[in-house]
Amino acid sequence: MDNSYQTQSRLSVRRLRGGLLVVGLVLLTLASQCGGPPARFGWAGPNQVTNTVYCGLTDGKVYAVDAATGAQLWVYPPPEEAEAQPAAPSLLGGCMPGGGGASGSALGGIYTTPIIQGSLLYVGAYNGKLYALNTEDGALVWSQPFTAGGAIISGLRLHQGVLYFGCNDHKLYAVDADSGAKRWEFTAGQEIWSTPTVYEGTVYFGCNDHKLYAVDAATGSQQWVYDAQGVVASSPTIVEGRLYFGDLHQITALNLSDRSVAWAFSAENWFWADPTIVDGTMYVGSLDNRVYALNAATGEMAWQYDTGGQIRAAVIIQDGVAYVGSESQKILALNASDGSLRWEREVTGKVFATLFVSTDQVYASTLDGLLYALDINSGAVRWQFPPQTP
Repeated sequence: MDNSYQTQSRLSVRRLRGGLLVVGLVLLTLASQCGGPPARFGWAGPNQVTNTVYCGLTDGKVYAVDAATGAQLWVYPPPEEAEAQPAAPSLLGGCMPGGGGASGSALGGIYTTPIIQGSLLYVGAYNGKLYALNTEDGALVWSQPFTAGGAIISGLRLHQGVLYFGCNDHKLYAVDADSGAKRWEFTAGQEIWSTPTVYEGTVYFGCNDHKLYAVDAATGSQQWVYDAQGVVASSPTIVEGRLYFGDLHQITALNLSDRSVAWAFSAENWFWADPTIVDGTMYVGSLDNRVYALNAATGEMAWQYDTGGQIRAAVIIQDGVAYVGSESQKILALNASDGSLRWEREVTGKVFATLFVSTDQVYASTLDGLLYALDINSGAVRWQFPPQTP
């Protein structure tokens, strides 16, 4: 059989698989919201500042907990406000309460890791709202949240006083971080799940329309668009004049000067996770269950490790160790030099969100609505939130 035909056939299968995955995720979300008790969904990663860990959990609420003990410090919205919120129009076709009329789904689901600057915490929600909260008590800071035209699944990027994020209404928004006022919006071809990256006055982001966009950070005007091999849900990473991103077919390294392809690396499934580049090596997880270490200059693979489950989260590198969560309900620590296992910890739920690694603890949120703190050296559980009841 002709090699070009075989290659094209494999590419078609991967595209079909990726397309079915996107449809499946949407249908799963819809099905989970139609009838029955309030569903738990979203996968927001934790963030720590000083002695407090902040995270949105699958009950649609943002929590602040003590980093040492796991004790709750505050929750937004507080119980009385969560109960009182009216249902909003559906964002996914009629059966989901976009504003979270039911207790336990106050913000309609949270996919964005909280961004902290000073005394302010920013978080986007599936109900289409962007919130600014006081880190001390969780009180609203803006007079009202910024309201987009669809669900916010994209992560937030804060740069020079402006919050950039994508939305299911096909738009990229730039919002003033002090006031919550809209600076500008840019309309792409489909939903934007990719977290934007800002570099030298340009915002780069991927889109579900199989394209990578570059727009002016000050005005939102389009600078260029690049045709990818499929849906681009990962956040672009830019290092030394190259832009790296993943799609459902491959990891691609583009030369920013002329957008030529420096190299491309293919796996057996979608690259949803954001690439992490440290000391000339790219670390990235794939939906084929593997973590890959690639030479950032050439794309040559140094090692791979099979975690036993799909990986949507970025790999965190600290002190020569690669930390990552997996759909296999495991949190793993690998030696960054060769991919050998240092430790792994099984938890009660799938891990889709990127971990937060401090000097002594690894924090992870799970799809069953828990937040874990693990010992950085052994992986032992120090605490979980909410606490386990006898």
